Amino acid sequence: MKKFINYLMVVICVFTLGISLAGCGEKSFNDVPWSASNKSSAEILSILDDSKMNMEASKLQTKYKATTIFEFFDVGSFSKMQIREETSFILQFGSRETLSQVQSSKYIDNVLSEETTDIYVANGASSIVYRTQRTFSDGELTSESKTKFNSSTSPQNIYTKYIFIQSDTLSGIVSKKFEDVDYYRLTANSNECNTLMSKFTQVDNLQQNPQMFALSNKQTDLLMGYNVEYGISDKNYITYFALSYRLENNEKSGQNSFETFLKYSTSVTLEQFGQTVEFPEQPTDRDYN
Repeated sequence: MKKFINYLMVVICVFTLGISLAGCGEKSFNDVPWSASNKSSAEILSILDDSKMNMEASKLQTKYKATTIFEFFDVGSFSKMQIREETSFILQFGSRETLSQVQSSKYIDNVLSEETTDIYVANGASSIVYRTQRTFSDGELTSESKTKFNSSTSPQNIYTKYIFIQSDTLSGIVSKKFEDVDYYRLTANSNECNTLMSKFTQVDNLQQNPQMFALSNKQTDLLMGYNVEYGISDKNYITYFALSYRLENNEKSGQNSFETFLKYSTSVTLEQFGQTVEFPEQPTDRDYN
């Protein structure tokens, strides 16, 4: 009996080892290193524009998922807090008369505070937006409202709000290929960060009104660590977008020393495309104010 148990243990060990070795051959995205790219910033932007035109020409139906994080720190007039927005948006490229949908959930320190669903009924360059909004306290639903309004936003504007094609030339460029997708990362040096910061909007009470490309004070804030990434598939679709940067100021630490008060990041992934994408039904006017 003892010999049989020993033999059984050996068989289990060999079987487990075989599984672990088989798993070792699988590479993840992070296992593939970035390397210097032979393409310029202008060439990469041209590739992105071509990809967008390809999706428009094919009238591609898409569903993207976006995660945006505003991480505030206890620096100067700011206090430690994380605001996270989880968003999915559905649209058809190249169509000016279609339904589009944006669903967003907002979390403050990982507690749900707000949910919004916008359905865009497009007519040319404008839309009627049907909005359902829910607010929460300590994760519990406290109110719900349904409204409709006119908007100048078209389906293409929805796309560009979440996927930003960099117009500036950035000097740091690396690339890699993973699962038939070409990835490019563009990084701004300190001089390029200064140029980019001049295009940021100054927002009062930034912690209560966080926005992409917004800062608190143009006189004291400093933009650092600016990175943007794109993924273009072998079908010539934009399948991935990421942007990150941090803002520093010297409110607390003195004139010559800066501390990070905000880390911003967003990542967007193409979850679905083609005829399998499920679009919303057109709302009934009588259900909305």
